[in-house]
Amino acid sequence: MPNNCKGFSMLDALLGLSILSLFFTFALPSINALIKERKHVSESMYVVTTLHNDLQENIYEDSNSFNDSAVIFTPNKKELRITRQKNNHKIKVCINWAITEKRFKELCLYGFEAN
Repeated sequence: MPNNCKGFSMLDALLGLSILSLFFTFALPSINALIKERKHVSESMYVVTTLHNDLQENIYEDSNSFNDSAVIFTPNKKELRITRQKNNHKIKVCINWAITEKRFKELCLYGFEAN
């Protein structure tokens, strides 16, 4: 090999390419999992905020008793089912939604009517 050669050899290029491919092999699944988790956390925050706002509206409502349900949609077009129950002065507001196709979640908040 000549002494004035200042470029990379084929072996250097293959070694660099193999290190880079190993990095992407392990990094891409982790990045994908982080993106999915961020989506689930964002969705859960939206659901909790919606549930809290609904409970606050019902605490100050004057009706004596109600048992109803409603369907709303998240910004990602997921269906949320809200059920409301009021017994005596206790209020129960629950929300159900699908996390994935096979996993469902229910969250309930409780409160007392304002006097």
